[in-house]
Amino acid sequence: MEQQEAVEEVLKEIGAAAPVISVYNKVDLVAHPIEVRGPEQAISAKTGYQLEKLAEAVDVFFAEKFSLRQYLFPFDKLSQASYLRDNAHIITEEFVAEGLIIKAEVDQKTASILRSFEN
Repeated sequence: MEQQEAVEEVLKEIGAAAPVISVYNKVDLVAHPIEVRGPEQAISAKTGYQLEKLAEAVDVFFAEKFSLRQYLFPFDKLSQASYLRDNAHIITEEFVAEGLIIKAEVDQKTASILRSFEN
């Protein structure tokens, strides 16, 4: 645990810290249960122990950070769609009479930047 904390501290200091779910695998091999806190998960990939709980934690983790949005880029502003393509998970793209409609999963920063194109 000390090594993990040291790595996290260094990443924070250099501005490279990112949200993390720590996952401890092979808990089927230890005599005593591992105590986890916060977003940590203790699993056994071999036996399937707690894999559903891990999947739920991952779903919650991403649901808090991303949202499904729809944007309309008029033809004269199509170049703005490239920012969305570079910074989001595109679900669908469709050309309509008014321009390009894109449905995408976006983080809060991207949603804020492209707010004027929300449809």
